[in-house]
Amino acid sequence: MKTLMHCTGDLFQPYKTKGIFVHACNAQGVWGSGIAVTFKEKYPDAYRVYNHWCGINRGNVVGKCLLVTDHPTGQKIGCLITSRGYGFLKDPEVDIVEATFKACLDLFSQIKENELIRSPKINAGKFGVPWNLTESLIHCAMASAVQHSITWEVYTYGDE
Repeated sequence: MKTLMHCTGDLFQPYKTKGIFVHACNAQGVWGSGIAVTFKEKYPDAYRVYNHWCGINRGNVVGKCLLVTDHPTGQKIGCLITSRGYGFLKDPEVDIVEATFKACLDLFSQIKENELIRSPKINAGKFGVPWNLTESLIHCAMASAVQHSITWEVYTYGDE
């Protein structure tokens, strides 16, 4: 069974440490705004790996997923590289959507059966892509995945 569930609350609650935390990232190696800042504060080891990986692979990471374990916490972090840049230099919406689909497929190729994925609304924050576009492509990517069972929980705060 492949399920995308909507949850209300804080993605980072301490009891929610199993599974993989996933978020959209740029190819520049910067977690400088939006929820990425929270990821950087909570998982600095994962940030350093992501930053280094982007630096040595510049130009070849859009549409890929870096799956890294933050060593002090043991938390797995999935970095979906959905845009070359950020801010005014972010990619056009159509390119972000295409890269997100590819990055999701890459993520699914790296995870085990029944591994839980938790995320905010991918791309809906600083990349400005309407959530319904990203949600539909996540469903398509899940349908294409080899795994028979994937559960993805998407978190929003109560006032979103």
